[in-house]
Amino acid sequence: MGTGVLPPQQENLARLEAWSSSFIGGLPAGQARLVGPYARWHIVRDARRRAARGPYSPRATDADVRGIRIAAAFTAWLDHEGLGLAELAQADLDRYLTEHPTKHRGTRAFIRWAISRRLTDKHLTAAAPRRPFPSDFLDNDELDAQLSR
Repeated sequence: MGTGVLPPQQENLARLEAWSSSFIGGLPAGQARLVGPYARWHIVRDARRRAARGPYSPRATDADVRGIRIAAAFTAWLDHEGLGLAELAQADLDRYLTEHPTKHRGTRAFIRWAISRRLTDKHLTAAAPRRPFPSDFLDNDELDAQLSR
């Protein structure tokens, strides 16, 4: 690539494509039927678009891998609960998001994709968690003591 014999390649994109194929191949069939198209046609396709516009960073790759892993974890949870994506109710989704507070963003993206493909109820919402405003403040004496340290 450096000498111009081979065309330039986004190595991080190639890594994502290879990893996603391998990861989806290792999933149970039911999960692979949902996560596979999501990974290929939503995440990897978007990564290709971004790579065509400019460098596709390792950080972007890691975020995309995390999105695929979160979708797989959500479908595994659905299987464990005996639910299909078509039968998913708002109460079930809320329960999952409460039990898995760090997976809101990835789950929300997967749910939006599933809704756009008419795989689940169009009225489902995976709202972002509300972050409370800070309420525990240091008084002036404690602040001065910390600053002087």
